[in-house]
Amino acid sequence: MTINVPSGVYILSIPPITPTDGITNGDLNLLPPPSGVPTIIINGAGVNNTIIDGHHTDRVFDVSAGRLVIINNLTIRNGSVPQYQNGGGLANEGGVVLNSVRVYANSAVGGLGGGGSYNGERIAYFQFSHLQQHRSKRRRWDRPKLLPWQ
Repeated sequence: MTINVPSGVYILSIPPITPTDGITNGDLNLLPPPSGVPTIIINGAGVNNTIIDGHHTDRVFDVSAGRLVIINNLTIRNGSVPQYQNGGGLANEGGVVLNSVRVYANSAVGGLGGGGSYNGERIAYFQFSHLQQHRSKRRRWDRPKLLPWQ
């Protein structure tokens, strides 16, 4: 499945109902399909043109186990998670490829860390992408584990 996101600032405006999050509110949950290809490709119009903004109410993307997401040419900003959660901009339990993506000004100050990106020992590949100006309780998680794509 391919999703083309045109130029614009897209503010996530539905806050999470509970601190544990849910699939119908808050962040963009990328769940595995019940059948078929588990890959989603999200194309923006450029890091300065397509901006997904968490509005400091929840993280921006939550990638579940069994899902592969390829994100191209956009900015992920202003994601924030409450206590006991990780990854303000992006939480990855599946597989993530970021191509020309700016992950900017996200926070995970009450959780275990990963202001910009939390990568739960999963595959992440960042190409021509930047992680900048994040806040995290435990800085060791602010740098994603980079693995060669297999």
